[in-house]
Amino acid sequence: METQDKHTFQTTLLRGGDWLNMHFIEVPFAVEDALVSKGVKRVLGELNDASFRLCLLSDGEGGRRIMVGTTLRKAAKTFEGGQVQATLWPDPDPDRIDLPEEFEIVLEQVEEAEPLISNLLTQSAIFLFARAMAFHGILHEKHFKKMELAKGFYLKSLQLAKPTKKTEDA
Repeated sequence: METQDKHTFQTTLLRGGDWLNMHFIEVPFAVEDALVSKGVKRVLGELNDASFRLCLLSDGEGGRRIMVGTTLRKAAKTFEGGQVQATLWPDPDPDRIDLPEEFEIVLEQVEEAEPLISNLLTQSAIFLFARAMAFHGILHEKHFKKMELAKGFYLKSLQLAKPTKKTEDA
């Protein structure tokens, strides 16, 4: 990494008053311009010597900011309103996604669980459709299980829940 690609600046740790209510630092325009003009969206950096890999996020007013989560804030030993030294440089591998080990295990098991998930989603969709009909007065809820349409939905969901096996008559 060339030293000219690193950008160091002093800033204040702020806290958003919007619905997100997260800590963040604002990126000075000169630093933002140097990074964004090269197409950089993800950066590596240090906040008071605590390392991070994060995105440059728009602040909605033409500027950029970096969200500072609790782990990074504590590692940087700072607080809301505290002065911090930030150093940013372009991430050389911006498309890399770091997945937690637990999530990788779940992804490996998705293939096994796919038929079950598919059946559950189909059953849920049928049930929600029938409930929506009841809500809109097409199907009265107190007669929900008695009516043929509801019975049809119910029987269809039972058929979908069972794995289908083809048997040969001998």
